[in-house]
Amino acid sequence: MKIFVQIAAYRDPQLIPTIKDMLEKAKKPKNIRLGIARQFHPEDGFDDLSEYENDKRFRILNIPYIINRRLLGQKLDSTTI
Repeated sequence: MKIFVQIAAYRDPQLIPTIKDMLEKAKKPKNIRLGIARQFHPEDGFDDLSEYENDKRFRILNIPYIINRRLLGQKLDSTTI
């Protein structure tokens, strides 16, 4: 059985610790699938998901922090995670 976890993060310094904690505590971490919508600022280093980019369990949507809610909704309507 697979478990899907969806995370929406806006410049969140707890994003990486949350992901690591979840995977460490899971009995079967290879059965977890993650969809992450990450709104980020290029100068922030605390929410860099590059270590997970090639992990097939992850689908990551990187969104610049300056995109507002209206534009974000339009972008998500045409994008599959």
